[in-house]
Amino acid sequence: MGPSQVSPFLSKIMDILNQKKQTFSDILTRFDLTPIKAVSNEKGTELTLYFESGASPDTLAVRKALMPVFDYVKSLSVFIDKLETFSVKAEPQNVAETIETLKPKGETTENAIDERLKKVQSENIQIQKDNQNRQNRKKAAVSDGPMFYGKRFTCDIESLSTIDFSESFSTDSARHCYVGRVFKTDVRELRNGKQLLSFSITDETGSVSCKLFLGKEAEQVIDKIKNDTWLQIEGELSYDEYVHELIMMPRVMATINRPKRIDDAPVKRVELHMHTQYSAMDAVSKVKKIVRQAEDFGHDIISVTDHGVVQAYPEVLKLTKGKDIKVLYGVEGYMVNDDIKIIEGDGDEPFDGEFVFFDLETTGFVPGKEKIIEIAAARVKNGRIADVFQTFVNPNRKIPSKITDLTGINDEMAASGPEEEEAVRKFLDFVGDKIIVAHNASFDMSFLNRAMADHGIKKVLTYIDTLAMARALLPNIARHNLKKLASYFKIDMGHHHRAIDDAICSAKIFVRLLNLAEKQGVTRATDLNHLLNLDQVIKTERPYHVIIFAKNQAGLRSLYELVSVSHTQYFYKKPRIPKSLLSKVRENLLIGSACNAGELYAAVKDNAPEDKLIRIASFYDYLEVQPLGNNDFMVRSGEFTKDELIAHNKKIIELGEKLGKLVVATGDVHFVDPADAIYRSIIQAGQGYHDADHQAPLYYRSTQ
Repeated sequence: MGPSQVSPFLSKIMDILNQKKQTFSDILTRFDLTPIKAVSNEKGTELTLYFESGASPDTLAVRKALMPVFDYVKSLSVFIDKLETFSVKAEPQNVAETIETLKPKGETTENAIDERLKKVQSENIQIQKDNQNRQNRKKAAVSDGPMFYGKRFTCDIESLSTIDFSESFSTDSARHCYVGRVFKTDVRELRNGKQLLSFSITDETGSVSCKLFLGKEAEQVIDKIKNDTWLQIEGELSYDEYVHELIMMPRVMATINRPKRIDDAPVKRVELHMHTQYSAMDAVSKVKKIVRQAEDFGHDIISVTDHGVVQAYPEVLKLTKGKDIKVLYGVEGYMVNDDIKIIEGDGDEPFDGEFVFFDLETTGFVPGKEKIIEIAAARVKNGRIADVFQTFVNPNRKIPSKITDLTGINDEMAASGPEEEEAVRKFLDFVGDKIIVAHNASFDMSFLNRAMADHGIKKVLTYIDTLAMARALLPNIARHNLKKLASYFKIDMGHHHRAIDDAICSAKIFVRLLNLAEKQGVTRATDLNHLLNLDQVIKTERPYHVIIFAKNQAGLRSLYELVSVSHTQYFYKKPRIPKSLLSKVRENLLIGSACNAGELYAAVKDNAPEDKLIRIASFYDYLEVQPLGNNDFMVRSGEFTKDELIAHNKKIIELGEKLGKLVVATGDVHFVDPADAIYRSIIQAGQGYHDADHQAPLYYRSTQ
């Protein structure tokens, strides 16, 4: 290679160096900087640059601009001093010339630099003293506990949420004072013999890490800073090059009393719906924290009602031993109503007789609140469709757009039909004395019964539910909705969600189901209930929440037995309890109606008839109502208004008064303090809940 030739690699290196040199020169010009000194550690991983400037550039901005130039170092620090005015004959061209111009005669350049640095340091120290004096004149915050580090507090307490971590590269020379709970402590011994204490504090609105280099006082200070200790800390916020985040350097510390929520009511409430962390992937309330909060409140009774399990019992027994706190041992079970029927009523008909399959379209899901907009029916005789019936029903209101999109029925079509009473009477005339059939009959019958009650129509109807029938006859398919069954039997659905097409399609499915029932020896409608088996019912029926408490030692045994069989015999996605089994062993148990997922609240929400509500409420020993915020998700979804939620609670209270049953206000506790909601939101977000950030106020409440 000739002397004028340069390898591509070396050429690339030179280009990079030239580019960095040009960038550095541009930065000096842009910020009006004069370089004074560069100091590096032995390994070359830390670099400190000193500049002078006639302007007042932002040190943070200069540092950020220089980082790409000195990207080979791990730590870059920048110090800028304001340039003094000197009378010189010519502008210096470089650092050396600047120093030569400023140094006294007979003094070396190195000595001049050292003298200049000493002067800068002296001025910086004076500035810090002035700042400190100004801080000292502020009103000092007073701690509740003994001060064990530093002299005295000089500034007011701030919330940790006020720390701006986006400015993490800056160093705040002002002092700040925070109060928080200690967590994540760590102690390391350094090579110089000192101790490095690292810990974090949180006030539940924010958190910050703290570092402290300790000498002789290490043992005394470390002994004071333990997890869950509450401290008042004052110090500066600075960027830590080692952990690459904004941390606090404490200057003054004192222990303080833990903030408490108290209950001043003379007669205190008992929380009868309390989950611990053993309600897996749902509650985040630790048993230790529940017991401590009960002590703060002065509550002498607490309950444990975890979802389907009793794992918290040993821990709560241990933590309440020797304390003036009684524990109510319970569980929130998943109860399945196994007393369902395929046919309801006293009517009977051979399979080759006549049945009327019907379907309703409505403006929504709640009878009484929503209205019927179409009634259709198909008469089945000897396995064939013999006649059909269809009418629109005038709801005297606008039809929601989502219903129009689903059914294809618009305002004009519905308005062309008769009033509800006339339409229902025409339908009942078509039915005559025959057994009626519907798919998911509970929905259609709830609207039909409500319409009959509203218009004083008295008629006893026997009906068959093909949903329950299909579940009994086709246990090997996962879903039993109309669309799935039509696909299974290869039946054309027509226009799904139009009453006439659904009625005709469902009638054809019903005929196929009758054929399957005949193969199992069932030939008459009244015998259809013999097709049901408990195992299938447990898997397919909706589980309702129910609160179960042990009254005594015998009740505790019964409770253990229920939990055991729910996991070993009746487990399907959740540990389920048949309602019939619960009824058999309830003598030493106390049964509550639970939350919005309970059987009673579901019936109230669905505007069930009074006789049904009374029948459901009669099963329970006490009824529950909960804060409106617990059910606010129904308001957000548009399902109900706040006034309607109030009406739900009033209805439950009314049922309690009518039946002479105790009605209790419960919190459905899933976390102890309101600030703990964020932990549950994280758990639920991981499970795919779209509204995880809208946590209900499921915290442990005082009596007030």
